[in-house]
Amino acid sequence: MEVEYDKSIRPILDTFDKIREILRFEKIELPKIVVVGDQSAGKSSVLESITGISLPRGENTVTKCPIVIQIRGVDRKEEESASVRIEGEDDLNLIKEEINLNDLGNKIQMKQSELLKNVKCEIADKPLYVNVKKRHAPDLTLYDLPGLTY
Repeated sequence: MEVEYDKSIRPILDTFDKIREILRFEKIELPKIVVVGDQSAGKSSVLESITGISLPRGENTVTKCPIVIQIRGVDRKEEESASVRIEGEDDLNLIKEEINLNDLGNKIQMKQSELLKNVKCEIADKPLYVNVKKRHAPDLTLYDLPGLTY
């Protein structure tokens, strides 16, 4: 089953990822899995359980902008890495900063702070894009949203 997946499905996902990057400013709607709920209800914790990666933690509202997590499985531990960018950053022309998976939560928090400083607000609608390559990970794209407050 895994060999068949690698031969037939994985190349399609890789092609889709390339197309999505090229067309990222076009409005093409695709199905999405989105985690929504009250503030501090465990949305990010659910995503951590599914993906096996660390996301920022803390009290009150920690997720302060949409976070698009694209995770892809790799074969070897040496291939594991991640990158984080703010929507609109042109990472096609920049050297992509590869992040150790152990530092991912901190890097997401730093990028989120940078974004909030740039837009001068406490909660932003502009997303962060987190691309993760992790050994034995499921090939998924997930969306983590800020919690609802009343």
